Amino acid sequence: MSLILTTPDETQHEVAYQISNLTITGKADGGSGKLSLKIENHDVPVNADGSFSTNAPLRVGKNTIKVDLSDASGKRLSKSITIERKTLPPLRFTVTGVTETLSTTDETVNINGSVYAEGLRTEVSVNDTPVQTDSEGNFKQTVNLSIGKNKIIVTAKDASGRIDNKTFIVTRKEKTPPKISLEFPNEDKKTLRSKPDGTTLKGKIAGGVGQLALTIDKRNVNVNNDGSFSAPLSLKPGKNIIDLEVVDAAGNRDKQSWIIYNNIVGK
Repeated sequence: MSLILTTPDETQHEVAYQISNLTITGKADGGSGKLSLKIENHDVPVNADGSFSTNAPLRVGKNTIKVDLSDASGKRLSKSITIERKTLPPLRFTVTGVTETLSTTDETVNINGSVYAEGLRTEVSVNDTPVQTDSEGNFKQTVNLSIGKNKIIVTAKDASGRIDNKTFIVTRKEKTPPKISLEFPNEDKKTLRSKPDGTTLKGKIAGGVGQLALTIDKRNVNVNNDGSFSAPLSLKPGKNIIDLEVVDAAGNRDKQSWIIYNNIVGK
């Protein structure tokens, strides 16, 4: 009595995660009377020429499948197949072009990224709208922004049913032009009683788009993150004209001229 396994062949030791059933084929020969074949305790028909074929379920990880052949006299012959079904490949999902909390004055934001799971079909959606991916899983989608907070959910799925969500809050601000306001001197203190080198101009800039460029009498002055600035002034006795100008990244500007009277009182 003989039992020959044709598939899988002896060199096959593993299959991909997607393979959930293993096809087993072979041939049984010899013995007395009718041959009986069981694979994992399930009866498998043996054809008149001794050939057989069946599918055996595979779990993830190592599988040992028993093949038992017996004849009418009770003679038995057993073989086993050891094969590993690979574990589920990782779902690699990245999103670029946006951060979890982003503020912008732009009307749109570009959502870029990639999704990949070896051997598995993947798909992407942005706020439940399907997004096309290229052959390498890269994608790009432009999202329109409303004034205020915008919630953007980017979802990746694969053929195994896994889902990964990434959520971003993008705040769109109004494009307001910059505006200079002086804290010192103010409207009530245009006449200063000080030495010429004893005055510091202080103020703050509200609004504007992106980086602000401030000049005072054509001298560049640093603007802090909160919009505040300060600059020393060298005032001559009497009337002084101070020119201020701020320009934002969009080209919006605010120009102001102040007349400051400096009355010097001795040393």
